[in-house]
Amino acid sequence: MIDNLTKRERAHENKFAQDQEKIFKIRARRRKFIGLWAAQQMHLNEEESLTYALDIVKYGVGKRTVDEIAERILNDMRAKGVNVTLEQIQDKMMACYEKAIETLQTEGEL
Repeated sequence: MIDNLTKRERAHENKFAQDQEKIFKIRARRRKFIGLWAAQQMHLNEEESLTYALDIVKYGVGKRTVDEIAERILNDMRAKGVNVTLEQIQDKMMACYEKAIETLQTEGEL
């Protein structure tokens, strides 16, 4: 009886860990995509775009909320003279979330 409970508990723990890993991958990929989009809107060159996207990926790791990430991107874009609204960035982030899922599924990561 205890062995069955222990096995079930471990199975649930493993499932939870796998789900958390998938969520992490999706969010990281979304941040990469939104970072690349924002970099394009700011007319950054290829190297600067990749650096910016990586910076957004790193910025979002940890306790940052989606709103904090969107605000950061908004401030960066406005500092570069890009006329954009928070709602536009949030909409793009949602589209990037969908794209992240599709891309990770295609790559066999989900």
